[in-house]
Amino acid sequence: MAKKFAVQTVRDLDKQKEQPVEQPQTQQPQESPIPKLIWQTYKDNYENLPEYAKDVSKTWILLNQGWEYNYLNDNAAAEFVKREYGDEWYDIWSNVPVGVMKADLWRYMVVYKYGGMYADLDTICKVPIDYWLPNFGPGCKFVVCVENQVHMANWTFIGAPGHPFLGHLLDMIKERFKNAQEYYDNNPHFVHALTANGIFTEAYLDFIGVKSTDLVSDIQKFNASPKAQEHGIVCAPSWRFFHWEVVQHLYGSIHWNDGQYVRWIEERQQKNPVLEYDVV
Repeated sequence: MAKKFAVQTVRDLDKQKEQPVEQPQTQQPQESPIPKLIWQTYKDNYENLPEYAKDVSKTWILLNQGWEYNYLNDNAAAEFVKREYGDEWYDIWSNVPVGVMKADLWRYMVVYKYGGMYADLDTICKVPIDYWLPNFGPGCKFVVCVENQVHMANWTFIGAPGHPFLGHLLDMIKERFKNAQEYYDNNPHFVHALTANGIFTEAYLDFIGVKSTDLVSDIQKFNASPKAQEHGIVCAPSWRFFHWEVVQHLYGSIHWNDGQYVRWIEERQQKNPVLEYDVV
């Protein structure tokens, strides 16, 4: 299980007594293939996070007390990548120019290895996972959500260990990194294209065998795909599912601008200041 490597568990770090939150009584007809693990990461030790980041992370703990919460800093993530994925992946992970790209790679790797729920540190859990996950049925092995017309959200997703979609995604990323320098030099969206929601979206559409020019309008088409049904991949029926309904994304790289939180959009621009960048 996950505790074979260095993990900081917030329940061990935070000794304060919290009022227990009433947990749902699930009625799944059979055990879900998705293990009850929650994953978050950031470069620093948990105790050194800004207080506002700790506050939102605790929503994942308090609302999901039947789930094991795991937080890894960069050192623990590096140990995991090197041990579980070998030197080639470790070299890729170690040499990306923007810290958020490490978090991107790690989230795919850790969920592929162990399964569970990944959530960015700047997200709020609004609804316990056990309230909504059973609604997708016992055959559900992976849940994604549309971000906008062109991208799937990669800030929050949940899946079973070893899911072939994540294997396909990691294969695409490794292949694309053979030409990483070209992206760094010429593409202002190199983060999206190499590790983030750009390649996540490409891999998803390629895996389920569907083409789309408007993701928001094509959710039903995604879920009707034979490949999606075969592998238990569910696209949430509302594009706001991981935006506001069960999860709220705070866009910390834009709004947490007090100097305590690394803003990847600024790191990205420092990599190649000649390129013109959008806000995100």
